[in-house]
Amino acid sequence: MNKIVIGLDVSKKKIDATAIVTSCGGNGMEKLGYSVFENTACGFRKLLSWCSVIGRGCSAEDCLFCCETTGSYDRAMCLYLCAHRCFIWRESAIQIKRSSGVRKGKDDRSDSLMIAEYAVRHMDKAECFRPLDGTVEELRQLFLYRQRLVEERKGAAVSVSESFVGIKDGPVANRIKREMQRHLRHLDAMIRRCEILIRQTLMKDREVWDNFCRITTIKGVGLVNAVAFIVYTNNFQNFKTARQLASYYGVAAFRNRSGTSVDRRAQVSNLSNHRLKAYLAQAAECAARTNGIYRQYYERMVERGKHRMIILNNIRNKIIHTVFALVRDKCDFCIAK
Repeated sequence: MNKIVIGLDVSKKKIDATAIVTSCGGNGMEKLGYSVFENTACGFRKLLSWCSVIGRGCSAEDCLFCCETTGSYDRAMCLYLCAHRCFIWRESAIQIKRSSGVRKGKDDRSDSLMIAEYAVRHMDKAECFRPLDGTVEELRQLFLYRQRLVEERKGAAVSVSESFVGIKDGPVANRIKREMQRHLRHLDAMIRRCEILIRQTLMKDREVWDNFCRITTIKGVGLVNAVAFIVYTNNFQNFKTARQLASYYGVAAFRNRSGTSVDRRAQVSNLSNHRLKAYLAQAAECAARTNGIYRQYYERMVERGKHRMIILNNIRNKIIHTVFALVRDKCDFCIAK
């Protein structure tokens, strides 16, 4: 296992890097150095050069790099390091924070040291970053672009409905309304074109297209949810079980129990991807109305007195497990008669 560990605290414009080396057996640590680099291609090159200088004979390829997942800020750096055959480990920010004990202060330098120390203590859990496949990466970009268009359309629709409350109609007000409605129609057209591009991209890769077709055989699961499954699982390579994905979506329930005084019923956690959970909630609502097997389940649970939201969360969980089974067994969704 790597002996030189580099903790990287990534922000929009810069990267704070702290290097530490572990002693034999991994019981001790020694700080090698700290430096700051620009979050650009030039900064990435300087980072690798710096690692080679302080690495005590080790090249950058022999180091373990660890950073927090910061959305788009760390993606370019991770792709660069991966292209240069470096071991880059992206870990959840909340996982690092909660594993680092009590902290009374915070700055970028201490954060990079905290990340490096976390990587040393949990080196056995390190997972090398793998970039998305070409088709999946294109789908990710289109999926995020569609999200931005939908959010923009929501804001525009609110402006149309609320901007003229209490204002009398007149030539100027009517002209502004027409312009805003034209903008809404333009956004609708852009969303439709984006969805066409998504379908065209899906058909570029046979395996991705087959998985998409299998997922959408579930009545209630449409384009958005199917693409979300493919993108956020890297075409079902990043999650080993449906339970793991259900936990990521925030629909898996966990029980809290300790001794004889604490015994709470199983509940879902707020530590999840809330946007994906909202998308899947829409699919569950649709499936509960139109999908025969899920509709029967919904009605049966209502008769038993179950709370509506618990039933819908169970349907979301069932959809995830069904999707995993369809992809694993390479079959379509159908109900045995």
